[in-house]
Formats: sequence, C-alpha cells, structure tokens
Amino acid sequence: MLIKISRNFAVLFIIIQMYDSLFDWTLGFLDLALEGLHIIIEAFEYGIEVILEHTLHTSHQQSEIIIVNGTIILGLYFSYKLIRALPRIHNQITTSILHSINRKSSSWTSMPLPRKIKWISAYSIGTYFLLFLITL
Repeated sequence: MLIKISRNFAVLFIIIQMYDSLFDWTLGFLDLALEGLHIIIEAFEYGIEVILEHTLHTSHQQSEIIIVNGTIILGLYFSYKLIRALPRIHNQITTSILHSINRKSSSWTSMPLPRKIKWISAYSIGTYFLLFLITL
C-alpha cells in the first residue's frame, strides 16, 4: 500500500518537475500525428479526385466541388449521429463515475482504523514533500 502511494507521488513529482518538457513532447507528438493524418486525407482526396475525373469526365474544379459536397454531407451525418448518441454517452459516464465513487467510499468505510491512519499519513507526508520540493 505504501509502495503504491510512494510510486504515485514519485510519478507526480516527475510530472511537476518535467512539466515543460512533457508539454513540449506532447505537443510535438500531436503535431506529428495531425500532419500524418493530413497527408493521409490529402492522398485519399487525390485518389477520389482522379477516379472522378476519369469515370465522370469532370474537370479538376468539378471534382473538388463533388468532394466538398460529399464531405459536408458526411460531416452532417456524423454530427447527427453524435448528437443522437450524446445522452447515452453522458448516462454511461455518469453511471461509471457514480459507481467508482460508491466503490471507493465503501472501500474507505470498510477499511480498519490503523489502515486509514496509514493512508492519511502517507498522503499528508507525500503532499508535504511535493510542496516542499516545488517551493525550493
């Protein structure tokens, strides 16, 4: 139990000390992922454009207009599906949060007093050391 709490505080300490680096790495990875997604979408769009130009004998501008209209229709369809699914998703998230809170509170109430004292003291000492190291 104390090892788990110590591990959590160590991870929290590393995150606090390396906040700028972790934030920079996260944004760099996000930028790389979005650039890759953009290249994949462009390749897919170009493929559809070439197929439209050869099968329907359209110009470049007409093919782009067809692709944009199809994209708008797909976007509206998926937005409609998302709006229809939001109440169900909200209920699932609320149910899981309430279940987690109930599980933790029942775990806390069933815990013997010496263990509660260990938990409280471990978290208090860990918080004290984190605040001490941050304010150095």
